[in-house]
Amino acid sequence: MDFLKRFFINLLLLLLVLAVLYFVFPGMMQNVYKLGIGVFGGGLLLLVLIIAALPRRSGRRRAKKQGKKDYPSYFQDDRPTNQRGKEVYPYRVRDDFLSPAETSFYHVLKSMVGENLTICPQAPLAALFFVAQGKQTQTYQNKIDRKRVDFVLCDPKTLKPRLAIELDDSSHQRPERQERDAFVEQVFVHAGLPLVRVPAQSSYNTQDLAAQFKRALQKDGAAQGDSSAQVTPAGEAPTCPKCGVPMVRRVARQGNTPGKAFWGCPNYPRCREMVFEPAAPAV
Repeated sequence: MDFLKRFFINLLLLLLVLAVLYFVFPGMMQNVYKLGIGVFGGGLLLLVLIIAALPRRSGRRRAKKQGKKDYPSYFQDDRPTNQRGKEVYPYRVRDDFLSPAETSFYHVLKSMVGENLTICPQAPLAALFFVAQGKQTQTYQNKIDRKRVDFVLCDPKTLKPRLAIELDDSSHQRPERQERDAFVEQVFVHAGLPLVRVPAQSSYNTQDLAAQFKRALQKDGAAQGDSSAQVTPAGEAPTCPKCGVPMVRRVARQGNTPGKAFWGCPNYPRCREMVFEPAAPAV
């Protein structure tokens, strides 16, 4: 509406100027008419459009001088503002962070693990895993984005993930959800983090759950071992036992062994695997 208003105002002003020119220079205006009404009309329309746009551009300059952002009108109308005209972000705290079934199971877990493990609900897979190597790093990263696991049990001191738990309700029976679950299981298997699936129930047998969690943790501990105790011949770059990539030689700058050489994973700090060089023989 503002553009049309400016258009007609400038059109009236232009017509007024042409009328004055016709009475002041009648011969010139007759020659212009002879060149063709079409050419003159097209030029007139172009000139009117240019003039109509000038107030809008000057308004933008004034807005920039005043420190205001020049948003398109269709975007400005959709932005929520308060009475003072300041933008109000439309975010609110969700009341369904955990479903009733997840909340109930959380309290069961809390009564089981106590202070021995820390419970982290709704953990994103992208926070648990990273892509260690390969040319399709972003492709594999995208596969785990926007996927979560219901609960992760972590070491209370280091908060290192020890065990993940998926609470399976009726939604896991859908074909697309089963496909998603199969992919997530493979991610946990290849990353070496135990994943236990628990059917959602109204009540749980804590002894059965404890036995299930214990078996998963024992199996994982036997599979991983202690990679920090590995020793490699001097001068040879070992392979990271977790990521499968050549390690990088580093020298400890702090800690209990400052100045000692060791091999570290190039994916540090996401991977903290270390391999120590053998000590030099005593002379």
